[in-house]
Amino acid sequence: MAAYRRHIAEKRYCADCINLVKGYMWLDEATGKQGYAINGCPDTNADGMFARAAQKGSIETMPDVPGLIVRFSGHAGVYVGEGRVIEARGFAYGVVETALSARPWTHWYEMPGLSYGAQTPPQESVLGSRVLRRGSRGEDVRLMQEMLLRCGYALPKYGSDGDFGAESEAALKSFQEDNALTIDGVYSARTHAALLAASREDDDETQEDEAPQPVRTLEITGARVYVRGGPGTRYDPVTVVARGTRLAVLGESGGWHCVSVNGKSGWVGPRYARLTDA
Repeated sequence: MAAYRRHIAEKRYCADCINLVKGYMWLDEATGKQGYAINGCPDTNADGMFARAAQKGSIETMPDVPGLIVRFSGHAGVYVGEGRVIEARGFAYGVVETALSARPWTHWYEMPGLSYGAQTPPQESVLGSRVLRRGSRGEDVRLMQEMLLRCGYALPKYGSDGDFGAESEAALKSFQEDNALTIDGVYSARTHAALLAASREDDDETQEDEAPQPVRTLEITGARVYVRGGPGTRYDPVTVVARGTRLAVLGESGGWHCVSVNGKSGWVGPRYARLTDA
C-alpha cells in the first residue's frame, strides 16, 4: 500500500489487463479526452469482454492479426504481431512485452467496438493465413511440415501428419536459427516468407537437370507500390518499387504474393500488380 500511495502521489498511470485496453477504446478522438463505455466498448472485466466478443477462437486457430486480444481465465493481453504480446501483467511486472508462446493463452478474440475490417481471420487453413504453433492442426500445418522436410529439416517420428507437435517445433526452431529469425518455434509471417524462399531455392536445386519451367513474376502496375513485411496492409512497408518492375514470385497467401527484392523477401498486394511468365 505504501508503494501504491507513492505512485498516486507521483500521478502515475496504472491499469490492470483489460482496463489497459479499455483506456484506449474509451478515448474520444474528437476532444482528446477520456470517456466512459464509449466507442462500442462496454465496461466489463477480462472474462466478460471475452464473453461479449463476436469473433473468437481457441489459441491454436489465431490468425497473425495485430490488435487481437489473447486471454486465459481472468487475464487478457494485446497481440501486436510476430508472436509478441503487450500485457499489464501485475504489480511485480508492470506493462510488459512477452512472447505469445511463453504464456498460457487459451483463446483469442476481436475486441468489442474495434473494427478489424478485411483482417477478420479466414476460416480455411491456407498456409500463411494464421499463426501456427505447438498444438495447431490442419492442412496448413501439413504443408509447413512438407516444406521443412524439403529443406532438410528432419521429422523422423511423425513426418508431415498435420499435427504441430514437439518434433515440428524443434525442426522449425532449427530453421529459424539457420535463417536469423526469432527462435520461438512460432510460424508467423516472417518465418512463412523465409520458408517459402528456402523451399523455392531447394526446388530450383533439385530441378537443375529437368526441363526448364516457366518462372512466375509479378509486374508492378502502380506508380509506386509498397513491398510489405507480411501478406496484408497491416504490415509495415520494407521498400517501394516503381511501375514496370518485375519481381520473382516465391509464393502467395490470401491474394498477396511473396516476392524477391534485392535478395530479400517481401509481400505485394494484388491491386497494383499482375502475374506474368518470364
